[in-house]
Amino acid sequence: PLNRFLRSKSSSRAVSRLLVLLAGLSLSACFWPHELDPIIATQGGKHRLLSVQVEKFHKSLNWGDFASASELVAPDALDSFSETTLGDAYTHRIIDIKVDKTQFSKTEDDTAYIETSIRYYRVPAMTVETTGAKETWKFSRFSGGWLFVAAEKRSGSLNPDTSPIGGFLR
Repeated sequence: PLNRFLRSKSSSRAVSRLLVLLAGLSLSACFWPHELDPIIATQGGKHRLLSVQVEKFHKSLNWGDFASASELVAPDALDSFSETTLGDAYTHRIIDIKVDKTQFSKTEDDTAYIETSIRYYRVPAMTVETTGAKETWKFSRFSGGWLFVAAEKRSGSLNPDTSPIGGFLR
């Protein structure tokens, strides 16, 4: 009976479908974004993951979603970030954060510096200002990848005496 089934047309179609399904599943595994998984990320994957996480962080700040932004803040910097950022969230509104330059530390393999231009306004003035910041990010393989550690005003920024979201640039 098994021999007859294997020789029948319906069984050969079933086997063909099964082989196509298995081939499709194995090919789909090749396209899984492993490089964005911080645990197994290669050096190139770490670089791509940094840009993804920085963009998510900046978008969250831009929309005033500080809960989402705080998910990308290192645990030891979270108190300071939350305290000062939330304190000034009522007086500052970010319009745009643009990444000007990304630099990876030559001495510390898991550290990156992001230079940004931040356009913002103070409530209720509604006058748009721009300032620059240099953010420090650290890579933690088992804590979700790149985490924001600190930011400081960039020398030569257009308006270094004001801060778009308080402690973010204190």
